[in-house]
Amino acid sequence: MNRYGYGFQGTGCYYDKTRAAVLDLQRANGIRDSGILGPKTWAAAYSGVAPR
Repeated sequence: MNRYGYGFQGTGCYYDKTRAAVLDLQRANGIRDSGILGPKTWAAAYSGVAPR
């Protein structure tokens, strides 16, 4: 997500900021916007459409 401009630090925690970024990514890639980091969302994080 940092390559998309989010600037996250690796904390291992799922904060509100993280959830918002995941939802942005899901919406940009036609994935049901659940906020859950499933296989489709992980794939989009590496090779999907940028959310912004």
